[in-house]
Amino acid sequence: MAMGRAGRCLAGLWALAALSSCSLFQGTPTWESETESGLSAFEDKEYDEAERHLAAALEFARGFGPTDPRLSKSVNNLADVYVAQERGDDAEKLLKDSLPAALLIGGRDHPNVAETLHRLGSIYLARYSLSPGVESVVDLWQSYDAAALAALDRKDYADAEAKAEILVRVAEIMDEAYLARSLEALAGIYLAGGKYAQSLPFYERALEIHQQANESDAKPAITILALMAHAYDKQGKDDEAEQLLGKALDTAEKAVGPDDPALVGILKQHSNFYLARARFKDALPVLERALAIREKALGPNDIAVAASLADLADLYRIQGRYEDAGRLQARAWAVREAALGPNHSDVAASLNSLAAIYNEQGRYLEAAAASERALAIWKESYGPENPNVALALNNLGVLYRAMDRLADARLAFERALAIAERTLGPDHPNVARPLDNLAVANVDEGRFAEAEPMFWRALAIVERSYGTKHPQYASILMDYARAYLKQARHYEAAALIERAIAIREASLGADHPQVAESLTSLAVAHLEAGAPEIAGPLLERALEIYRTAQRPDPADVAEALETYVHVLRKSGNAARAAKASKEAKDYRQKQAADKDLLRELAPAAP
Repeated sequence: MAMGRAGRCLAGLWALAALSSCSLFQGTPTWESETESGLSAFEDKEYDEAERHLAAALEFARGFGPTDPRLSKSVNNLADVYVAQERGDDAEKLLKDSLPAALLIGGRDHPNVAETLHRLGSIYLARYSLSPGVESVVDLWQSYDAAALAALDRKDYADAEAKAEILVRVAEIMDEAYLARSLEALAGIYLAGGKYAQSLPFYERALEIHQQANESDAKPAITILALMAHAYDKQGKDDEAEQLLGKALDTAEKAVGPDDPALVGILKQHSNFYLARARFKDALPVLERALAIREKALGPNDIAVAASLADLADLYRIQGRYEDAGRLQARAWAVREAALGPNHSDVAASLNSLAAIYNEQGRYLEAAAASERALAIWKESYGPENPNVALALNNLGVLYRAMDRLADARLAFERALAIAERTLGPDHPNVARPLDNLAVANVDEGRFAEAEPMFWRALAIVERSYGTKHPQYASILMDYARAYLKQARHYEAAALIERAIAIREASLGADHPQVAESLTSLAVAHLEAGAPEIAGPLLERALEIYRTAQRPDPADVAEALETYVHVLRKSGNAARAAKASKEAKDYRQKQAADKDLLRELAPAAP
């Protein structure tokens, strides 16, 4: 049938509409069309054109969702363009930003994810290779691991950090084991360089990796917890540090049981934490447990048992349990000598500790023998310039002063201080003790103006290291106070002594011999200031402490008794004064006999 004019017109319009619709569909960009155009331009090295099309394809792919494989394909394609344009930073950022979504597809083994990781590896090899022989990502990681360690060994912390940061970057495209190790390395470098807060996020991230891996070996997690505790400790964040130490111990106990020697390392860190804060009562059960674990597992004559014996003996000495301390330290000495030989440095350590115990008891002859031998061993082992030599010289100086060999004492203290400063640095806590003793030597010679700044400096060192509540701080206060007493500055002396008593009572206990020593000095200050009624009760308390103490120094007891005699005579109590006087003479005679024998047998000044 013939079509009318209107019909022909309508058919023409439909044809035109169909043609327009087809053209419009064919001209609309799609992921496929943009990808095809971009790859074609890339092959023709038209990189700007390729970037435009492939960037558009990536925008399409992002709309498909994070698990669509087209997303990782688009990322890889565009990254290739950036590399060709020598825009490595842009390529790296694009690839790394895409990784979390890419991993959702099927992990690192998925072909698209593997392609992304391969491209990142190529970028890192081109950018970071330290030598021409580096051909794989593993080679690259190993080269930076070695370089970071070498920089750390020479204490070039800035270079070590830079190398370890690249180490982490490379490890992020490897497996979790490499990444955890790299994070720990970077955190450890920050820790060694004193950047304690900066170390923590990397330790936390490494710890999370270990925990998510459900590893059968708990050692990495325990180590990280202990190192994090150390980082908090160095920042003065005691609560956080103690909490992490407890968590490390709990983790270790669950892994190996409550009696395994592997626990001793974390127990030792626990005890050191308490000792540094003068929390001696808290440290005691920790060190006792460490010793019990080792004795049960290893037997009484193992060298590790000797180390625990020595640690506990040092704490007993601090607590004034001198007989117990001497017994344990003598055991440690015997085990070490039998296992290591008579000239080992650990044998010298036990001898030096025994000398310190004997010094506290006024057993100067035994102390002299132990100090002399420790000094000889350490000099032979390390040479004359060593911190341990400084420790032994300081002990010998104390002995010389007890024998009234003041010139020899001064020389020993001066040498000990010089060695400690050269080997440890001027602000190390082990510098404070010979510095304080040298100040005391100046006081002995009436050189008060020289002594005072030494006392100030020693106090400042201990305060920075341990705070103002530590027994060593109290000991320096006491020496400073005695300098005031020699100058008849009684009220200034009394103020310092009262501070020392408060510190010693809080940290050592109210019945410690050092508290008695401080009480005697405070009584002297009040007696010389004309207040015997205040001095009397102080002396009575001091003497009561000495009566229950484990073999206190006879000189300290004699001083308390002699001062008490003066108080009793001023109060008209002649009978009690006579009795106290006789007791004081007995102690002085014993002290004099020990000194005479010591003068005959003691070593010459080194």
